[in-house]
Amino acid sequence: MAGALLEEGLRGAGACLYNGDGERFMLRYAPGVAERATRDVVSRSSYLEMIAGRACPEGGVRIDASPLGAEFVLKTFPGMAERCRQFHYDLARGRVPVSPTAHFFMGGAVIDADCRASLEGLFVAGEDSGGIHGANRLGGNGICDSCVYGRLAGKSIARSLCNGKRAIRETRRGQVEEAIDRLTRPIKRPAGADPFELRKALQELNWSKVGVARKEPDLSEGLSEIEAIDAESATMRVTGGAAYNMQYAVALDLRSMIDVSRMVATSAQMREETRGAHFRQDFPTQRDDYGLFNIILRRGADGRPELEKRPVLFKYKPLEECQRYQKD
Repeated sequence: MAGALLEEGLRGAGACLYNGDGERFMLRYAPGVAERATRDVVSRSSYLEMIAGRACPEGGVRIDASPLGAEFVLKTFPGMAERCRQFHYDLARGRVPVSPTAHFFMGGAVIDADCRASLEGLFVAGEDSGGIHGANRLGGNGICDSCVYGRLAGKSIARSLCNGKRAIRETRRGQVEEAIDRLTRPIKRPAGADPFELRKALQELNWSKVGVARKEPDLSEGLSEIEAIDAESATMRVTGGAAYNMQYAVALDLRSMIDVSRMVATSAQMREETRGAHFRQDFPTQRDDYGLFNIILRRGADGRPELEKRPVLFKYKPLEECQRYQKD
C-alpha cells in the first residue's frame, strides 16, 4: 500500500496544513478561508509548495489535527486515525504527511438527458460521463452523480429495450479473433518492455508535467513522452498466464491510461486560461472573453485525438447571472 485517503472533512473541522519549513502556507494562498478552501485550491497550493522546495522530508506537506484534541479526532475520524496508524503516524496527536493525488475526471463521454452517448447502444453515467460538473466538482457530488444518472441510465436502457430495439448488429467476421490476438500478444512475446515500468513512467510524467499545475513547455514535453511510452507499450511482455495475473491486468489497463493521458494533456494544452480544477501557471486567470467553450475529442484516423471547441450554451441561466454568482 502506497498511501491512504484523508478526507477533506478533516480540514473542515479545523485541521491545519504546514509545509516543510513549518509555515501554515494556506494563510498565504487563501487568507480568508485558509484550509477550508475548495479541494482544488488546497491541492494546487500544496503542490506549488512541494515543487518550490518547501516539502516535508516525506515529500509532501503535513496536516495537523492535534489542536482539535485527541479525543475529538479519535471519536470523529476513527477510520482516518486507524489508516494513519497503519503507517505509524498519530493523527490525533501529531502532524501527518499528505500529498495531492488523482481523484476524479470532470471530463468523459458526451451524453444527452437520457444518458445516451454518441455510440449506438452505449449509455453512460457517473464519472465516465462529461459535462455534469462543469470545470470543477464540488465535494460529495460524485456519489450524487452516480446515483442520479445511474438511475436515469438504467431507465433509459429499459425503455430502449422495450421499444423493439433488441436486435444486435452482427459482429464483423473475424473481429473477435482480431481482438483476442491483439490482447494476448504480451503473453506470447519471449521478451519486451515491463508493463509495471511503463505505468510508473506514465504516472511520473503526468504528475510532473500534466498534473495539478500546468504550463508550457511541460505539456509539449509530456505529450512527446506519452507518445514514446505508447510506442514502447507495443513491445510489452507479460510473464505467466492470463488468469489472476496482475502484470497482465496492468498491461491491459496501460492502453487506456495512455489514451486518457493523451487526451488530458492535449486538452490542457489547448485551454490557455485557468478554469475550475484546470490551472495553467502561464495563464493563471479565468478569461470568460476567451474560454467559454467545451473541448470535444474524437479519435482520428491515425488513432490520435482530434479536438473541437464547442461554445457553452447558457440554456438555464444567462452568462451575466453566472458571473455575478462567481463574484459573490
